Amino acid sequence: MISCRYNPGGLFQISNDIMDNPGDAKYGMTTDQMFEAFQILKEKGAKEFGIHAFLASNTVTNAYYPMLAKVLFELAVRLKKETGVHIGFINLSGGIGIPYRPEQRPMISG
Repeated sequence: MISCRYNPGGLFQISNDIMDNPGDAKYGMTTDQMFEAFQILKEKGAKEFGIHAFLASNTVTNAYYPMLAKVLFELAVRLKKETGVHIGFINLSGGIGIPYRPEQRPMISG
């Protein structure tokens, strides 16, 4: 079992708000690198794969995780179709933020 970190590059934007700039990050594989890595790892005997991404930290918007999930699940479907690998898990990372300023609201649970 192995997991690879994905970095889609560009700006990670929800609605009109820019959450972060993954294109400036030095960690994670591009889309092309993910496909190449999964193929190589499969050929070397990996049986189960995971995808991880860290596109924004300390986010206090409820839109972050659904948007990140959409990006990663769409990638997982493409990886499965094009490489035949089994995607066993997807890790939604980034850290749930806490409000630091009075105008910020905490994330809504449930």
